[in-house]
Amino acid sequence: MSILKKIKNFDLDSSNSNILKILIKVISFLGSLQFYVIIVLSMLVINYVYNFDLNYYLHLLLFLLTVMFVIGLPLRAITFRNRTNPQNHITFFEKHNIIRFSSFPSFHATRITILLLLLNSLFIQYSFLLIIISIIIYFLVCYSRILLKKHYSSDIIGGTIFGVVLWMSSFLLVQVITKLA
Repeated sequence: MSILKKIKNFDLDSSNSNILKILIKVISFLGSLQFYVIIVLSMLVINYVYNFDLNYYLHLLLFLLTVMFVIGLPLRAITFRNRTNPQNHITFFEKHNIIRFSSFPSFHATRITILLLLLNSLFIQYSFLLIIISIIIYFLVCYSRILLKKHYSSDIIGGTIFGVVLWMSSFLLVQVITKLA
């Protein structure tokens, strides 16, 4: 049996898998909104304390996260799909909470894609090693969302495409603005 089949068949609900479950949740945290608050605060501290100019990247990250929600929330409402492990909805408002209960596109995949593209552009001189590390982190975060039964693989693919489109459109927007200025 292949390693991927063993991982897929592994019962995350068994008592023997608590450490693995915690590890998967920690990996999944790298795509969470809370992690990005930490990233933004860290960039502010680095900017202030070390005078390392991160203003452009900080503004770009904040812009992309904002646009992700402005476009992504209506997209989630239009394409509402329950998660792979649907939860019981207690109230009307919980039932219609598109952030928590809709799975397409995966915002974790969108955010990790944006962050890794940002890091690769920030540290371009280390690109080969950083690209390899980025790809590994990307797959770990995305696969953790599938293992935790939060997303289908199509949600991950949609979130990745959404992140790449946001990233590329932000650079086109910057070029248009600089030409107008």
